[in-house]
Amino acid sequence: MLDLQPRLTGYQSSGFGDSDLKGPVGDTMNYPRKLTKRIAVAVALAAPTARSQMLVQESALSAPDADAVVIMPVRCDSRGNIFLRPPLSKIAADGKRVATFDLSAAANDGLKNLLFKAFALGPDGRVYELARADDQHVVIVAFDTDGRYSATLRLDEQFEPQQLAVFTGDVFLVSGVVLVKGGPHPELAPYTAIFDRSGRMLRKIDLTEVPAAPEIGPPGPAMQSDAPVPLGPPELGGAESDGAYAYLLRQGTLPTVLVLSAAGAIDRVLKLAPPYPNTIVSGFRVGSGRLLVEYSRPNALPNGNTAYDLVIYDAHTGEVLSKYARDPALGGVLACTDWRGRFTLLSTDSSGKRVLVTAATR
Repeated sequence: MLDLQPRLTGYQSSGFGDSDLKGPVGDTMNYPRKLTKRIAVAVALAAPTARSQMLVQESALSAPDADAVVIMPVRCDSRGNIFLRPPLSKIAADGKRVATFDLSAAANDGLKNLLFKAFALGPDGRVYELARADDQHVVIVAFDTDGRYSATLRLDEQFEPQQLAVFTGDVFLVSGVVLVKGGPHPELAPYTAIFDRSGRMLRKIDLTEVPAAPEIGPPGPAMQSDAPVPLGPPELGGAESDGAYAYLLRQGTLPTVLVLSAAGAIDRVLKLAPPYPNTIVSGFRVGSGRLLVEYSRPNALPNGNTAYDLVIYDAHTGEVLSKYARDPALGGVLACTDWRGRFTLLSTDSSGKRVLVTAATR
């Protein structure tokens, strides 16, 4: 068994979800379990008073150590450090690189030529990289907060890994796809499972059937239903954890967040109300009892550019807490939020160099 015990205490992290989305993981929130025999499905309905606030640039700081080309996702911890690649690095709030996380360090345990798939921040601030070894085994490589290699664990299942979320106590949620039929027309099926700190699969999770949600009515309190319906293979767009739960985001007319416990049980399902129809989720964050979703509307601005809106939801009920609209002149990739109306964007200046832009309400 590999030693993956947390070495830091009192450090809560937040970051971005994998795939093409970004998202923070914040303070651990231990929600009361009011529903023990059924899954809660909440539909978030925007209250009439939840009006959008305009976000404008407050300041800009040069980030010379951030490469000009950045591959999604970008992540952020609660101290304002930004995690991006290539190479996987930690950029401090002053724009300087303070750590790198090199997969080649796993050669200390005989693992070479690892193929990077995803990365996640643990609730203690450590960094975990999901990769595939040249023998086709799926591995998770752990680093401390300063980039020092800790250990590698091999998962005891064969599949194509895509996303990673980390629970407190080094329990991992990993999602991807598995080959169910080979040949000239191969068929893939979604795969999601919980693994312990030794790499042993604890539970495989079937996400093809979740409870149905009622139709949206006039603005009011969230509604619940426990009538299950088959949904088919879910298109997961982001995986985040606050330490206690993992949050799996699925795109759709009503974006759906599946909330899973470390035991692999679906605790609740949140169907989120977007600010406008025909939007695309472009960012996803999990904070202290809250969810932040960034929505994009391609070609929505008069000049044909994309409009961006940010909505903060209650992580337990799915209710809208606050809404923000980016000033059309405010570009860049969402990196961090302090959950109090201030956001950090990773952008470029007129010369193409990376800058950290702080945005706040007027």
